[in-house]
Parts: sequence; C-alpha cells; structure tokens
Amino acid sequence: MTKQNEKLFTSELTMSELLAIWLEVNAVNLKKSTYTKYSYLIKKHIEPVIGDLCLKDVSSLQIELMLSEKVKNGRLDKTGRLSTSYVRSIGIIVTSALRYATDNNLCCQNISKVRKPCVTPKEIEVIPLEEQQKMESYIRSHITPTGIGVILSLYTGLRIGEICALAWNDIDLENRVIYVNHTLSRIKDDKNNTVWRIETPKTSSSKRKIPITAPLYDILSEYKQISLSPFVVSKGKYFVNPRTFESHFHKLIDACGIKQTNFHVIRHTFATRCIEAGVDIKSLSEILGHSDISITLRTYVHSSIETKRSQLEKLTKYLS
Repeated sequence: MTKQNEKLFTSELTMSELLAIWLEVNAVNLKKSTYTKYSYLIKKHIEPVIGDLCLKDVSSLQIELMLSEKVKNGRLDKTGRLSTSYVRSIGIIVTSALRYATDNNLCCQNISKVRKPCVTPKEIEVIPLEEQQKMESYIRSHITPTGIGVILSLYTGLRIGEICALAWNDIDLENRVIYVNHTLSRIKDDKNNTVWRIETPKTSSSKRKIPITAPLYDILSEYKQISLSPFVVSKGKYFVNPRTFESHFHKLIDACGIKQTNFHVIRHTFATRCIEAGVDIKSLSEILGHSDISITLRTYVHSSIETKRSQLEKLTKYLS
C-alpha cells in the first residue's frame, strides 16, 4: 500500500485531499461542463476556506458558517454577496464529499448533514404581450440570426445554449419538428483553458422533439433560403457562443425600443404565454425539457391578479 493510500485511512486526510478524491471518483458520471463547474467552486471557494483542515477537525458548524459568509460576502473580488443558489451548489459539493468519506470509513463521524441557505424563489419576469408583439414585428422586418434565435425561443422555449448549438440538420421542416440534441457548455480543455463545446443535454429530458408551429415554420423556411451557416443563429461555419449571442440580443432589444432584459426571460415568456393559452402542463413540461412536471408547476403555474379577479367573478355570479 502506498503512503498516499495509507493516508486515506488516517485522520491526516485534509478536505482538499478528500475533495480531489471525490471529484476523481465522480468524474466518470459528470458531464464535462459540470466537472468544470465543480472544479472551479472547489478551487476558488472551498479550498481557500477549509481546504487545509483535517477531516477529524471539520464540523457541520464550520461548514455552515462558511456558507453563511459566502452568502453575505462571497464574491471573489470582495464586492458583495453570492446568490443563495450559487452557495447551495458549494454546500452540495462539500456535503457530498463528506458523505463519501463517511460511507468509505474515511472519517469516524457523519458530518454530512449541513443546513444549506434557503433559496427564495425569484418572481418570474415576462415580456408584456404588447412589447412581445412589437419585438416580433421588428424581427420579421429586420431578419438577422439573432432575431431568428429570439423567435425560436418565443415559440419553443429553447434555452440559449440549445439555440446556439442548433444546426439546420436538427430541423425537419418537412415534418415540422425540431430535434434538441445538443447544447453549448463551457468546459476545461486539455490545457486547462475554459472553452465552449457542443455537448449532449445535461439530462435525458432535455433531449427532446418540439413541433414547429405555422408562424415559426414560415420564418424558418424563409430564413433557411438565405442562411450561409450550418448553425441556425450563426453567419459563419462555426457556432456563436451564448455570451456573444446574449450581447447581440441586448443590441436587438435596444433596436426594438423595449425594456432591456436577459435572454432567459424569452423562455419564461414562452412558458407563461402557453399557460395563458391553456396548454396542458404535461405537454409544456416536456417541451421545456423539464425533468419533472413539478418544476413546471412550481415555476410557471401561478395566477395573475387579473386571472384571480376573473375567477372570483364566477363566485359573484353564482351567489347573485
């Protein structure tokens, strides 16, 4: 047995060493983008705080205090807080590594039960219908790859990474179906540089088929005739990465003369319009690529004050 292996079964094992072992063991089951994310969080946020601690000296309280401090002032440039969802990711890594240590008798106590910061659900932002119609009108009269990407998301709910990875051979205009088989992710290459790569979707539910509606069919058919790229939202032979696409999107929003927002709001807008139109939740969940219908229900099914008012009018009519 090597000295390194001997150390695995002693109290000298540090958190940094445990995290390295845990990451290596789980690497085979992680997508490259997830592995890159976990490696970054370990290196930048976890090791500097508790990396040198021996397992025997680590307590749940220490981890909870670390997470609490990350929420309050966790930005690497010391300019403010980290989001609770980001800090929860840090907590999940630490507790998963500690659970691995407990299961494999690398530490004598179970310290994997750690209270993580609660995530307060954000109110879903949606583009008002009047502004959506204004934006669609502008895009149809000023056809660009970016505008096509916006229309795609407005009528299918595709994520930005899925749109940037979408190739024309993923679109079957004859049968009016879009095959979502890829997404763009940031990963580490062999030289440890962060690069954009086309990957399969993160979950099996994200790999899906989406019907092409008549308005979307018309604009895709027209645009395909003039497109010079194998990728739908690119002008050249290579894909456009999500950061560049988002930058182009902001310029498009300015040109449309509507309120600035981020691209993910387009996906929210699609889902909300579907709910308003009476699309059944199961179908919508599958179109959005959610792994569970509860995600769709929790995220999008909430009545507006107008809907609540109209529903209560039913009670008024019933009692009168």
